[in-house]
Amino acid sequence: MVVSGTVKRIAVMVETALMGLPRMLDPESGIFVFTVRPGGSAGRSLRYTAISLIGLTAAARGGFETRLDLARLVRGLAERRREITNPGELGLALWCLTDFHEEATPAHDEIVARIPTTAARLRGLTSTELGWLLSGLARTAQVAPGRDDIADKTHAVYTALRANYTEATGLFCYGGRARGQLRRRLRRELGFFDNQVYGIHGTADYYRAFGDREALAIAERCVDQILHAQGPLGQWAWHYNVRTGAVVDRYPVYSVHQHGMGPMALNAVAEITGRSVDDALERSVAWVFGENELRHSMLDPDRTVIWRSIRRRLARNKLIHVFKLLSLVRLQRASNGLATMVNAPGQLEIDMECRPYELGWLLMAFARR
Repeated sequence: MVVSGTVKRIAVMVETALMGLPRMLDPESGIFVFTVRPGGSAGRSLRYTAISLIGLTAAARGGFETRLDLARLVRGLAERRREITNPGELGLALWCLTDFHEEATPAHDEIVARIPTTAARLRGLTSTELGWLLSGLARTAQVAPGRDDIADKTHAVYTALRANYTEATGLFCYGGRARGQLRRRLRRELGFFDNQVYGIHGTADYYRAFGDREALAIAERCVDQILHAQGPLGQWAWHYNVRTGAVVDRYPVYSVHQHGMGPMALNAVAEITGRSVDDALERSVAWVFGENELRHSMLDPDRTVIWRSIRRRLARNKLIHVFKLLSLVRLQRASNGLATMVNAPGQLEIDMECRPYELGWLLMAFARR
């Protein structure tokens, strides 16, 4: 059972998301911004809008006041559905519409018709995109029983995602198409935390829709692996070698992994199986509140954003390539030595950015609790 201190922290995070998301909405378009920094907001994103609305819908169903007209915003997303061209984002749109309406609508029919089913097209998607698509379709299949078109497409997407799962380690590779032999190898041998989270969530949703025991076993095994890789301060590892199971690189440590995506994945399996994940959740949340490498809370003083990550200062966009190379050639000891040098607290900083989807997944993870 989650201890009372963690329950209070979860309540603070949920309130932060409910306060912060309305400030991230562009009132004219009804679309959420792409990002917020101390200097202001920038851009607009239909992807982040769909995720934010998924979280806000979960909060509304949990009895929270969202401070927004969700019906209008969901209707606006549905009206803009033809602007969405990425198949994974079509899955997010389905997920949003299904969770809000709890039934299939004419917009569902148009979106489902645009989702590819051929193995060649689906192989071109990443595990993250396939996970979004699988969750959207599986949730729609649950509210539209007897729809063979939806069921057939859900089965095809599950098969494609299943092909990105590595039996030896229980991890999902990055997947998708890439030019050049090295890039193709990287996409098949390495995977990020988001690939694991959306793979877990998608296979859990597939189990809920069709009772497929293999899908649930995959989700459970992947949860076991990310739990095994969780850091001493509750950090979720960012990058994995799916062939060996080793952590390629732990940084950045993203707040959304700690307060949103990690808990989402754990809860997706725990709600089905009844297994306890409370210890991992408590450490994951504690990291956000300052029990982290920098001993600094990731919540801003006004509690309207949660800063994006703790990252390396030194060559932060270049060292990852060194870690990838060391992992590919199986030089784990050298990788561990380099990590010790470049991941020390004096080499780290807070990335003061917040994107609305981060708060959306927070609500998806915790508003129901």
